[in-house]
This record gives sequence, structure tokens and C-alpha cells, in this order.
Amino acid sequence: TRLAEGSSDIFKNHLSNALNFLETALADASPRVQYEAVQTVGQFSNLFPDSSVQIVTRFLPLLTRGLKNVGMCQKVRGHCAAAMVNMVQPETCEVETIEPHMNALLEALLGSLQSSPVEVQSPCLVLLGMVAQVAEDNFVPYYQSFMPGLKSILTAATGEGMEELRGKAMECA
Repeated sequence: TRLAEGSSDIFKNHLSNALNFLETALADASPRVQYEAVQTVGQFSNLFPDSSVQIVTRFLPLLTRGLKNVGMCQKVRGHCAAAMVNMVQPETCEVETIEPHMNALLEALLGSLQSSPVEVQSPCLVLLGMVAQVAEDNFVPYYQSFMPGLKSILTAATGEGMEELRGKAMECA
């Protein structure tokens, strides 16, 4: 990540090898390695917008599986959602790029919003808003699945430390 940030023009020539390495690192048994690999995928999405289709096509399904995996470290799961936020930015991502992955991604988001800790729910809300923004009319069939949950977060998340979650739910809605 640091090499790519410091010299992205030169690093672009090695992007394919780096992506191969990241795919392997995402499958590593260590949550620390997984976390850093997820972090790098998210950073690469920002650093190499010309390669966004390649990055989304290759890593959105992998990060979606990570988000869906309740046995995975919660911090890594939340970070999967945060990295996908970088991948589905409306400025660099087209609906055609995410459409083949929408069902699985939205299923993972719905499950995560219903039964995950706040550290996973918070980035999921941001990701849900981004996916809806990129998908536009293609999100309409999913709208009814998510709005009751968003309203529930707005009314039920009233305890100490829940301000950020409520804010993200409002922003997402």
C-alpha cells in the first residue's frame, strides 16, 4: 500500500502481481493479514480508478463473502464493508460493474445489518447507501427489504455510543 501511494504511476505496472498477492492474502488464516489485505484492496480502489472495473470484478465477491462470514473476525468483516465503499464510489463505479454482484452483496448487507455488532453495521450502512446510489433504479426491488431496518436503527439505537450508527442510518436512508 505504501509503495503504491508513493509512486502510483510506477506501481501501476505491477498492479496485476499485487492483485494476485492480495487475493492470496485475503484467504490467509491470520486476521491481521486479512485486515491488511482488505485495507490494501480499498486503497487500490482509490489509487487506481482506471482499474476500478478489474478491482471490483475480482474483489467484490471475495469481500462480500468475508462480510457474510460470521466466523470471521468482526473487525475484518467491518473492514470488508469499508473497503467496498471505496470500490463502489459513484464517480468511478458503474451500475453494470456491480449488477452481477448485487444480489449476493445486498444479501450479505441485510444479514450484517440484522445481526452484527455496531463495528460491522456502521460501515455496512455507508456501503448500502453507496450501492443504492450507484445502482439507481436497479436498487428499487431491494428498497423494501432495507427501509424497515433503517427505521428501526433510527428509533432503537438510542443508547450510549449509538449516535454514529443513527447518523449513518439517516445518511443511508
